[in-house]
Amino acid sequence: MTPVIDVKQPAPLSQTEFQALLHEKMRAAVRLTLVTMLEEEVNALVGAPRYARTSSRRDQRNGYYTRDLGTTVGQIEDLAVPRTRQGFRTQLFERYQRRQATLDAAIGEMFVYGVSTTRVGEVVETLTETKPSPSTVSRVFHTLEDEFQAWKARPLSEHYLYVFADGTYFTVIYAGEGCKMPIIAVVGVTST
Repeated sequence: MTPVIDVKQPAPLSQTEFQALLHEKMRAAVRLTLVTMLEEEVNALVGAPRYARTSSRRDQRNGYYTRDLGTTVGQIEDLAVPRTRQGFRTQLFERYQRRQATLDAAIGEMFVYGVSTTRVGEVVETLTETKPSPSTVSRVFHTLEDEFQAWKARPLSEHYLYVFADGTYFTVIYAGEGCKMPIIAVVGVTST
């Protein structure tokens, strides 16, 4: 007689549980990618993989240090960054950088579009599960000030025409019937 195997179907996940699982898997994939990139980068610098003895070696490994890094998929905790005797510096992130540049760019974009400091923090927390402090958001905004001042002070070229257009709809009586018609105002600005 053949034994009966009781195969139980796993309980279906709720939408919230599925999203949390997906987010965790994405964070694990980003972590694996970062670790792999760091290892390849240090291998290229040293000139040999771990534990390999070659005459072409340019540096010696010197263990690891851990750091946290904020990414668009959440906080990557205890990321192992390799060290070398001559001072390996990765190109993946800057020294002392705690967030990816893309996350800072997103914070800056939200601020440019008029989102408040508190709301920016809430949006970033929803996306990355870490809430930046209002001072962090403000510090990212202040990096945009130099760019904005340079933009305001730039000379207008003689060859450019800057056009601003705006419009709205009005109800106009046409042939005895009310029709919605667009009214557009266009203003052109030159350096003169």
